[in-house]
This record gives sequence, C-alpha cells and structure tokens, in this order.
Amino acid sequence: MAVERANAKSLQSRRESGLPEPLARRMIPESGCSRMAAVNQQPPVHQFGAFELDAHSGELRKHGMKLKLQHQPLQILAILLERSGEVVTREEIQKRLWPDNTYVDFDNAINSAIRKLRDALGDPAENPVFIETLSRRGYRFIAPVSCVLKRAAISSSPKDASRSGPQSSRLSTDTQGPCRHKRAVAWAVLVLLIGIACWATALVLRIGGRPAVSQAKSTPLTSYPGSEIEPAFSPEGTRVAFAWDGAHEDKFNIYVKLIGQGDPMQLTTASASDRSPAWSPDGRWIAFLRELNERESAVMLVPAMGGAEIEVTRVPLAWIGTWAVPGRYLTWAADSKSLFVIASESQEPGQPYDILNVSIDSRQRRTVAVGAGATMGTGALSVSPDGRMLAFTRTAGYQPRELFVLPLSGSSMPQETRIVVRNGPADRPCALDWTPDGKHILFSACGGGLWRQSVVGSAKPEFLAGVGSNSRDIAVARNGHRLVYSEGGQDENIWRMGIRGERALRPTRFISSTRTEINMAFSPSGQQIAFESDRSGTEEIWICNSEGSHPVQLTAFGNGYSGSPQWSPDGRTIAFDRADADGYFGIYLVSAQGGNPTRLVNHKSNNVVPTWSRDGDWIYFNSDRTGRLEVWKMSSRGGPQVQVTQNGGGAAQESPDGSEIYYRSGVGQTGPLWMMPIHGGKETKVLESVYQRNYAVTPLGIYYIDGGGKAANIRYFSFATRRDTKLTSLFARCPGFAVSPDRRWLLFAQVDVMASDLMLVENLR
Repeated sequence: MAVERANAKSLQSRRESGLPEPLARRMIPESGCSRMAAVNQQPPVHQFGAFELDAHSGELRKHGMKLKLQHQPLQILAILLERSGEVVTREEIQKRLWPDNTYVDFDNAINSAIRKLRDALGDPAENPVFIETLSRRGYRFIAPVSCVLKRAAISSSPKDASRSGPQSSRLSTDTQGPCRHKRAVAWAVLVLLIGIACWATALVLRIGGRPAVSQAKSTPLTSYPGSEIEPAFSPEGTRVAFAWDGAHEDKFNIYVKLIGQGDPMQLTTASASDRSPAWSPDGRWIAFLRELNERESAVMLVPAMGGAEIEVTRVPLAWIGTWAVPGRYLTWAADSKSLFVIASESQEPGQPYDILNVSIDSRQRRTVAVGAGATMGTGALSVSPDGRMLAFTRTAGYQPRELFVLPLSGSSMPQETRIVVRNGPADRPCALDWTPDGKHILFSACGGGLWRQSVVGSAKPEFLAGVGSNSRDIAVARNGHRLVYSEGGQDENIWRMGIRGERALRPTRFISSTRTEINMAFSPSGQQIAFESDRSGTEEIWICNSEGSHPVQLTAFGNGYSGSPQWSPDGRTIAFDRADADGYFGIYLVSAQGGNPTRLVNHKSNNVVPTWSRDGDWIYFNSDRTGRLEVWKMSSRGGPQVQVTQNGGGAAQESPDGSEIYYRSGVGQTGPLWMMPIHGGKETKVLESVYQRNYAVTPLGIYYIDGGGKAANIRYFSFATRRDTKLTSLFARCPGFAVSPDRRWLLFAQVDVMASDLMLVENLR
C-alpha cells in the first residue's frame, strides 16, 4: 500500500509539472546562471539560502550584508555555484585558481581556502548544508541555487546624446506620437478593467465571508510515501525539521530537509514515535516529543546537525501518537533556555492539559496556562518572534477551538486574552504560527484553509487565497517570507466482515468513496444501513440498503457536522447528533423516510452519541454539562433529562434483554467497558480497553475494537467461556462499529489511506 501511495504521489507531481511523463522523469534542473547571463548580457547573481554571490562584483552577502572573504575562497565558491550539484575536482580548482607554471602547495592552499569558505557560510564539514566534501575527489555544492539577473545601467553619456539631432526628434514626434496615444488609451482601458475585476473579486469574497490576504502559490517541499507533518523552520529559514512515518509508515521519526532538492537527513531512529519538532532560536538544538506509552511522553533534545539525544523531562501526554490531531505541542522560549509544552502536572486521568514551561538546565517546570475542562484542553502553541507573547489554542468539550494570546513577562501567571476568530471555516484554528513582524498570527482551520488574524483589535480573520485548502500543521520562517504547511488527509471507508461467533471471514470494502464514511448502524430489520458521510461536502446522514448500494441523503443542513445515526427499535426514526450555530452539539430526531429534523436536547452543553433503549422509550447520550462526560438519558418524546453515570462514562448501550446498561469510561480515545443494572447498582468492569464507541453487545458476547497497544484489532468476548479472541487486524482505527440483527455481519470503519506532504510558499506577503 505504501508503494501504491508513493507511485500516486509521484504521478501527481508529474502531472502538476505540466510535462509529458517521460520528460518529467528525465528533467534535471540546470544551474546555468552564466549561460542565462550570457544570453541576456547581464551579470549574474547566485542566491542560496540566506546568501547571494554577485559574480560581477565578487561580493558575498548574507541577508544583504556584505561579508569579508578573500579572493581564492570567493573563486572556489563561484566555481561550485556555477556547477551546482556536480562534482568539482581538486584538479579543476587548481587550474582555475592558478595559472600554469605556478609552484605552490596546492593541496594545503585549497584546504585553507575551503576552510575559510566554510567559516564564512557557517557550514561544518562533518554535516554540511552547502558544500559536500568527496574524499580524494573534490567538492560538490548540494544546496539549491537560484539565478537572478542584475540589470546593467543605461548609458546616458554626452557621446550617446550627440547622436540624436533634430531629425531624430522629428521622427520621434511624427511617427511615435499616434502610437503613444493609442498605447495610453489601451493602458487606461486595461487599468479600468483591472479595477472592475478587483472590485468584483472583493465583492464576491465579502459575500462569501473570506476576505483574501493575497494570492499565493505553493509547491511541494516533500512528496514521500506516508505522512510528513509538523514542520519547523531553522532560525535562518533555509531548513525544515519535520516528522515522517517513513517508507514503511510504521512510526514517526524526526528529519531535516534543506529547502529545494535533496534527500532529508534522519535525526532520530528510536523504536517509539517522535513528533512535534521545534528548532531552538540559537539553531543548536531540535526539541521533540517521544511517545513512551499510552499515558506518557518524553521531552527530548537532539543536536540540529545530529548526535546524541538528551531527555529533558517526562510529561503525562498520551495523544501525541494520533496522526489525525494537528497542532504544535512544543515550542522554545526566545532565549533558547526553556521550552513550552502541552501537558499536565496532574497524573489523574481526565484532568485538562495545561501549558508548562520547562527549564533546560534545571529541569524545573511551572504552569503558565490552564486547560479548559477537556482532555485536549490546549492544542497548539507558538512564541512570538520577540519572545514576549505566547499564542495557543484551547477547546472545551466538543466546542470549536479558540485562539488565545498570553504575555510571558513577570513571575506570576499573566492575564491571557482571547482573540475572536469565529468566522465560518475559521472557527476551528488547529495549527498556528506568528508572522515575522509579530503583528499577526497565521493559522490553519482544520481543513478550512489558511487564515491571518491580527493580534490587536477585533478585526475578523483574513483568508489566504490560493493555498492550503486542506492544510494542517504550519510553520513561518522568522527571517523571510516563507511558509511551510502539511497538506493531506485520510480516506475513511466502511468495511464488512462475515462473523460466526468466534470465527470471522475475510473483510471486504463495503461503503466507500474518496470522502469520509463512518459511524454506521443497521436498521432493526437489517434491510437498511444509516451512516455518516461528507460526500456532499458537509457531514450529513445517509441511508443505503443492506448491500451498501443506492445511497440516499437523509439530512441536508449544508453546514456544520451531523453524525452518529441510530435507529429506533421500530425502524421509523433516526437519532443523531449535530453541531449547532451556537457552537454546541445537540441530539436530533428525523424520520427514516426523510423530512425536517427536530432538536430533542436543548441545553447549553455538548450532547452527543445517542442510542435507544430496547423498548424505544428512552434515548441515552453523552453530555459534558457537569464538567466531564457522563451518560444521560431522556424520554424519546422529550421531557426531563436524567444523569445515569456518576463517575464518568459515555457511549451507552442497553443489553439485548434491556436489564443492563454498558458504557465506556475513561478519557481520550480508549478506556475500559463497564456494566451496571439498568435501574442502578454495582458497576462491573467487563473489558480493559475499548476504542471510542466501537463495540456491540449481542446475546452471546461482545464484539469490539481494542484500544491498547499500537495495533488495532477487532475482538470477540464470549459471555459463556470468558474467552477473548482476536478476529482481524485493522490498518488504522476509525469511529464506526455495528453488528447486523441476525449476527451474520459486522461493519467497521477503517482509515484506508493516510498521507500528507509538506508544501512550500515563497514570497508570502
């Protein structure tokens, strides 16, 4: 599967290049800066990273500032740049630098010149960014090189002026005047048309609620198999650290890649997953998070050029391994002496995550921001370029994330400020970073594009047109106008597997598309299936027959999120949850034949995942109104709402005979499955770990997806034998699980494809 995705990415890159496939394969970029200059008769300027070399004046500059470098090192640099990507032998350098019949110690002279050149570029020989040494052969320039043509000055000498006399002036007046007039009229018309087009574009954007910042263009920085995520720029903005799950897509490691062509350098090789790299402002270290187990992660350091790793501290952070959750969980203070990390000082399950500051030297930790009543209380963070402000996102329960800014000065906890970003798709900020001037925050809206938000005032966020339609993690270069973001997604489909008690047949793909197909439920007769899909563009409720064919859209809100459908015992009504305009989820009912849905639960809290009692009189659901998720119930005809669990719980199901209620406890993605009598009583643990709501209680046993370990498995627990049997493995867990009324078929949702590339935006304004 990894090979197929790699081939698909490669084909997409060839298609985007606009070249026929064989030509795209053979095409190699040329560094012929001098050839271009010869054609245009203009002196060339080579640009690489933060440097540029003017071949005409012989000046090397960094960020526009001239560097002092002797003549021979400059000559060697010019040769390497002109032959970028090629091996330049020591013999070739000797012939270019010294004429025939010159007698010097060439080897020592070349070595000395190379050392001086490396010192000027800050390029260590043991781990080079620009100049690669090939033992006993020569050198090769390995960084991307671009060519800019420097315009020559226009001559205006008296000699040139004397060549024009009255005759030439008359010719200019008589023959060029009408042409100049026509050109002036044409330019006026063109300007008018452009003005009209700009006005129309602005009007459309205003109506659509997306004021554009600018039109930008992105190009792939990576196109490897699997997922490249969570980019972080080096201080000079020429390199990017990121997490990649590798060609085998089994675990994430930290890599570094130079902007442009070339292979990435792997920094970590541990058996655990390494995520969320963060480059120190002094350029020496890359910090990252290593997932140790399901409840704990380590804050690690590794030299930016590679080397021995250092463990700074360990924090209760268990959800880093979930690829689907974007964001930056780790960032440096401006002085490179401490880190900010999303974690919690509490070891108790269910406590909200906070933002901690960890000293590199003393390892001391202090809380700088408190979570907001949810396991994933804080989702992304970034320190401003001047080091004075910390931006982060926070969510409570199922509400959209909100953007906050926190001053970092002072010893006591300063006052944080919420920045209003609710504006359609922009109300779900996921990953974020600061603009170089520190006046704005760029953020991705969880698949809703890239946006820019002013830090001061109450201005609405501005949409960044042309890039990032499915963006996730983002990073902004501190010293320039570069932006890197990860773009991709996952293809979730519904699969069907024949079951015979503890035996299972080979699963086959059942309901699929290029969009999301999850959270399915059989009708009581087994003749129909309700499921959640965004194939129409938004999450809606759909119905198909028992063979998966003839899908029909049941709801058509056209916005928000509608899902988790469940049939009433008589098959006439479907309950589902939906995110409303007020930011809260509610429980809705809709006729299985279609019609206008009605809201059943009205409460300023999040109420999700409805299920029916066996007699159809009650609807169970999860609610966070007490500050944590508990199972509640209410009459299917409306009325008072009653709390069922007292110690945390969700995803309730009644037993087939209606005498007991099963529910999952714990926080996060996994937790134990419990059972208690329907009218209250002693709670009994049934299973150690179940993933989300993915279980089904039958008269003879429980089918479920386990939640422990790296592998995802479908299992069967027999009531009679108390034996727990593995039925099959999944590629990746996904919400959705159902067993047919005749217990012959099991449906489950699976992530079939997970892929993400890094995209580069140059000259971001």
